[in-house]
Amino acid sequence: MKILKGLAITLIIGISIFINNFIYAINDNYPIDENLKEQITAKTNYIEINKIPQELVGRIILAEDNKFYEHKGYSLINVAKNILNVLSVGQMPKNNKTITQQLAQNLFLSNENNKNNNLQELVLAVQLERNFTKDEILEMYLNLTNFGLGATGIQEASQTYFQKNPQDLTIAECEYLVNLLWVS
Repeated sequence: MKILKGLAITLIIGISIFINNFIYAINDNYPIDENLKEQITAKTNYIEINKIPQELVGRIILAEDNKFYEHKGYSLINVAKNILNVLSVGQMPKNNKTITQQLAQNLFLSNENNKNNNLQELVLAVQLERNFTKDEILEMYLNLTNFGLGATGIQEASQTYFQKNPQDLTIAECEYLVNLLWVS
């Protein structure tokens, strides 16, 4: 087990160096710039974060990524867990991603859970963090996340499940939508 932990630490350091030194290699394939947010707002029933109840925002952060405001797009602890899981079980865990990584997946990658996608998610998450504020990332995430029943984004989810706008949701309705993230 000590050998696995040592290997995991070595791999984490290697991944960290890779992410920080070679981040711009993917820029041509995945344009992350100021136009990205404009493209998203044009395609969806976009709603600004200040119109989403803070109870909902707080609960989503707590459920999905309780260190959201502390990391730079990825969690080294989660990377280590993922590496150990791959070494011991042979597969990547599904629900071990930061909000920024989930946004990167929603924007640019398939839902396929493989090593290449996970590495790309790390790189793209760092790029997103370099180009947008935490609140902008959270706002885009809330507008692009699948809540089931074909409802993409918090505006559609509020309308689909409760026939109301997000700012009119009760605390119980907010909790219900947060729980849907684990199901969908």
